[in-house]
Amino acid sequence: MEEATEKKSEVKTEFFNILQILAIISLAAGLFMALKVLTDYHKADELAAAIYAVAGVFSGAFWWALAVIVKAATKYLNSEK
Repeated sequence: MEEATEKKSEVKTEFFNILQILAIISLAAGLFMALKVLTDYHKADELAAAIYAVAGVFSGAFWWALAVIVKAATKYLNSEK
């Protein structure tokens, strides 16, 4: 019984780590696209760059918040033992 609980906890911790990595990748992708649009000398579009940056930040924040919720749920479920 304890082994099953420990295994579930490990899976949830791994899921938390995956969500954190996804948040960082989303943020980096948005900022990278913003820099790419800004450094295009033929047609630099500041509005598109701002949209990419904001989308990256909000996407990263969403995945990070989801990771925090998973971490809190894991702690709550582990404390009920």
